[in-house]
Amino acid sequence: MITRNFARPGASRRRARSAGLTLLELMFAMTLMVIGLLGFAQVLMIATSSATSAREESMAANGAAEMLKTIQSAGFVQIFGLYNGTPADDPGGVGTAPGKDFAIAGLNAAANDPDGLPGEILFPVQAGAPGALREDLVDARFGTPRDLDLDGAIDNANHAANYTLIPVVVRVRWRGTRGIGVYELKTMIANLP
Repeated sequence: MITRNFARPGASRRRARSAGLTLLELMFAMTLMVIGLLGFAQVLMIATSSATSAREESMAANGAAEMLKTIQSAGFVQIFGLYNGTPADDPGGVGTAPGKDFAIAGLNAAANDPDGLPGEILFPVQAGAPGALREDLVDARFGTPRDLDLDGAIDNANHAANYTLIPVVVRVRWRGTRGIGVYELKTMIANLP
């Protein structure tokens, strides 16, 4: 007895179409996988950048706080002379004081920073006169105008030699992973009787 196996008509065409759909499904799945991997890579890059940025801000905050401790540990009457922008009034002689600019390990100054150091100590002084401490200067950062010598009057005199209160801003400006970062620490140091 001879048996013949007769396939149903069109079965081979269905198998071919089925194989084509499997290849199409595979390509679609691979495309979705690549998109998912790219999304994951982007999230990973953002997380790394955020962690680096947070680390930089932490270094700036710690550096500013350390500098403020250093300023406060100086003799009160010498604070302005030690940390202002002119070497002419340095307590130990011209050019002997630390001055207004300072470094912070791990941070680079902004590209346009003239001294190349990210840290700066600011007092209420008028532009062009870094050795004159002014109580009449209008500047919200320092809370001025303010009576710095506590004589009951706000005037336009230089109070570098007779202040009782001294407003200080410790500012850190650095070139970071997300551009220019700025951190400011503001305080008022007093020498009350």
